[in-house]
Amino acid sequence: MGAKAEWRGFAALGVILVGITFTDISPSGPWGDSTFTSGTLGLTGMMLLYLAWFRLTFGVKGVVPTMDMWKDPEATSKLVIITGIVILGIAYAIGRIDFFPEPAGLVLSLVGLLVTTNGVYVWLSTAGPLREDLAANRGGSDNIPDTGANSDEDLEESGNNDSSSVTYNIQNIQIRDSVVVDSKFNFEEE
Repeated sequence: MGAKAEWRGFAALGVILVGITFTDISPSGPWGDSTFTSGTLGLTGMMLLYLAWFRLTFGVKGVVPTMDMWKDPEATSKLVIITGIVILGIAYAIGRIDFFPEPAGLVLSLVGLLVTTNGVYVWLSTAGPLREDLAANRGGSDNIPDTGANSDEDLEESGNNDSSSVTYNIQNIQIRDSVVVDSKFNFEEE
């Protein structure tokens, strides 16, 4: 395996940009509004912090934490939901305190909603109504008769030319996240 993806640069710059959101040192910029600049810097910092977290947690470059990357998605999803709700509570409190600049609560609300939504999706997919049942995924492939073909490219020809038929046998197709994971295709001609 390759080396883990570097995350420290993203984290350092992200902390600095988010820190600027909690101060009033942002320039007014060409739009003439320092709170807009502060919010933009904060959102950019949050994106960098997210990329740093992703690289630190999963050890690869990427953006979307697919469920196959999680060690125990069913148990972890509950912790993610609770974390998102706590972030939303902190965002609500920060939005009501005059000490912090206006966009600070908005930036934290966005983070809290994204974290909560991710946790709810994973929970729905692993323990909730969107859970996939392994027996249902097989689609009754056990009821498909074995054609005797041992490889994907087996082609058997019969010496009898009086009757000719072609049998296509498609087995073991699993589709996850719109990607075919495993497929077996047998072609026989009789």
